[in-house]
Amino acid sequence: MINRVRLSGLLAWLCFMPIAVSASDNSQTLIIPGAIHLEGVGSVYGAGAGIKAIGESDYNIFVAIAGGDADVFGLGITDVPLLNGRFSYIYGQADEVLVETQYQRGSVVGRLYEQQISGDLHRFALTHDLSKENMSSTLALSLSSVALDGYANENGVEIAINATHLHDIETLSVTAGLEWDNRVGTVGLKTGSKVGASLTLESGRTAQSDQGILELKASRHLGISDEALVSFYVNLSHAFIVSQATAFDSIEEVSNTLDAQCDGLSNTEQQNQCRLLEQDLVSYITDSNNKGTAKPVGGSQGLRSYQESFFRGANSLVEGIELQWQLPKVMQFGETTKLQWVAFVEGAQITDDVGKLLSDSRYSVGTGLRAYVGGIPLRAEFAHGEEGNAFLLNAGLVF
Repeated sequence: MINRVRLSGLLAWLCFMPIAVSASDNSQTLIIPGAIHLEGVGSVYGAGAGIKAIGESDYNIFVAIAGGDADVFGLGITDVPLLNGRFSYIYGQADEVLVETQYQRGSVVGRLYEQQISGDLHRFALTHDLSKENMSSTLALSLSSVALDGYANENGVEIAINATHLHDIETLSVTAGLEWDNRVGTVGLKTGSKVGASLTLESGRTAQSDQGILELKASRHLGISDEALVSFYVNLSHAFIVSQATAFDSIEEVSNTLDAQCDGLSNTEQQNQCRLLEQDLVSYITDSNNKGTAKPVGGSQGLRSYQESFFRGANSLVEGIELQWQLPKVMQFGETTKLQWVAFVEGAQITDDVGKLLSDSRYSVGTGLRAYVGGIPLRAEFAHGEEGNAFLLNAGLVF
């Protein structure tokens, strides 16, 4: 039995703008409408609420619900004191998400498909501040499930393929990470350096190899005026096989088990569409079981002119430069929100052969607005690359 191809970036927090904020003692209550747009995924709209700095321990609770191109629910509890550290729990659920994807590994663009997927995620994490200044450690456990509800070609025409042996992806992930962060300054304009390293072990996926993923991140942030900051960043990800699924590591084995049944379809066009999809799935699953799959490239976490998680392979690298300039006070809205103009240039490489990682690159250039609300960076960005343009409405940073 073969389980469905690993998809990253299924679940994402909503991009929020507060319309109501109240304070009681040290706590803050937020009532929030929001929207998120990811290229190749679509747009969702909804609302959320949160309470920050609750009680003497200053823990936080957030909840969000949204609809549109996906039905999304999210819940987060963070910074709860536990075992001399800070505990957090995040739950996310997404239904009826239509994702544009392709199965060519490396930086080559393959045939485009539309996938209808659903999934959920539980993540438990414990973070400790270490004795060495500016260093912290994180140990996290994640349980995720992704279900595939159908395929279509890039024109939206359904592809009839036997999906009996494409099972839900039930993944258990354990991550251990270290981070050193000596940045100082105001929110959105902190100067200094940030370096992080993590090791993730993924297992439990039916008929897929257990794998490890090593990630390294480094960024340098330089103030060029009281209102402007330039950031340089590099993110590297490398996958390796821990326990190989030897019964599913050849083209023939995977093809026989998939049993796409294309020949039994009623007309030639349906048969051809089915065979092309079968070919791409079999090739991708075989390579993934033999080489592993690192953090994908594309979208909000790097190479922003492409769809989310568009390029996949055993090794990925994202590097870039970003300029942030805080807009004048007359252009700000509210005392607690910091609005900035952003410009960026970034490149990315992805390949199964680590020796060829730097031989082929993709790029993105772009601009946009960023608002820091309660310390959370909210992004509205336009990006241009070799394959066209993209627009992102998102939360979080690349580095």
